[in-house]
Amino acid sequence: MPNTLDAILIVAYCLVPGYLFTLARQTVLVGDKRGRNQIVLESIAGSMVFWAVFAPIVLNNKTVVLTEKSFVAQNWVGFWCVTALCLILPPILGLLVGWLQRERWFGKLDWLPIKSSIPKAWDYVFSQERARWVLVTLTDDTRVAGFFGGDSFASSYPNDEDLYIQQVHAVDENGRILHALPGAHSVWVPRTTIKFVEFKEVGACAEKVRE
Repeated sequence: MPNTLDAILIVAYCLVPGYLFTLARQTVLVGDKRGRNQIVLESIAGSMVFWAVFAPIVLNNKTVVLTEKSFVAQNWVGFWCVTALCLILPPILGLLVGWLQRERWFGKLDWLPIKSSIPKAWDYVFSQERARWVLVTLTDDTRVAGFFGGDSFASSYPNDEDLYIQQVHAVDENGRILHALPGAHSVWVPRTTIKFVEFKEVGACAEKVRE
């Protein structure tokens, strides 16, 4: 039977790949907030899939074997290769799967078992890391316009939707975004005041903003 240290090592080998996959995937899916129990279950399932693929390779090459006395490495080069495989490949796969689940076209592939897990259109739009103009119509029909860039922020599920716009611009009655307001103007817009939000690409307002 393996001793306590060997048992800890075995458990780590069994669970770490799935946990790293789940953790990396969640870093990409901004709106994907899962409970502790679900993370544990996904980690176990991911590790089972990982070892279902790689266990035959490891065992057939006798890289790591479990004896009656100890958990030993017969081939140290292979042992460290397997260790690196457990620590490097799962996060890479997790980032890849998370990125795919963020893509709109990916959710339309009905034959795939993994679907997009972004829960709301709000999270889909604001998880796209690119600058844009936003035009927010409030519940009292007034409008707030501004530049939504790297210093701006949008909340994500399961938190209430709100916006922090880093630079507020004037807007005319037709919804055209004009010059920046004088001074260092920024604004926070809570969910309860938002009626709807419009988006404009940076180039679409460039000429008018320069006026």
